Amino acid sequence: SKLKADLIFIHGNVYTGVRGSSTFHEIQRAEAIAILGGRIEAVGGNNRILQLKGPQHDRTSGPAEFCSGESGGS
Repeated sequence: SKLKADLIFIHGNVYTGVRGSSTFHEIQRAEAIAILGGRIEAVGGNNRILQLKGPQHDRTSGPAEFCSGESGGS
């Protein structure tokens, strides 16, 4: 089974640094990021990244939603 992400950010506007195919100045964007062990594990669409969401995640709504694997505390 696949490892589940520690943190997930969805519904965002993620700069990938990858050139788009339609124009020279276009840069591809993604919607979501998954973090595992302090490193970016995956970047892509919301549906793809949500597949990495584990049962430990809670969800906080905002302009970009944040799913944290941590519970409570500061």
